[in-house]
Amino acid sequence: MPWSKGQYDLVLPVNMTMTDEETNQYSTLYTAIETLVQENTIKFITGTKDMSEYEAFVADLYTYGIEQCISLKQAALDRYLAR
Repeated sequence: MPWSKGQYDLVLPVNMTMTDEETNQYSTLYTAIETLVQENTIKFITGTKDMSEYEAFVADLYTYGIEQCISLKQAALDRYLAR
């Protein structure tokens, strides 16, 4: 880590908030994404799932709505930074 970077530079602000609608959308999408990631991470690490299947795993993340989750977090961060 470069000296000019702090250990918290990549952490989202705790005071950043999503609207109720954004929170509901995010929770609905991210619950399934989190489960998918947890299950597959273990399989990739232990070798029960071959790394040749990684691209399919990434495609599944997009199918599950990871881009929407990122957009929701980005909107909340944009509002936080605009304060």
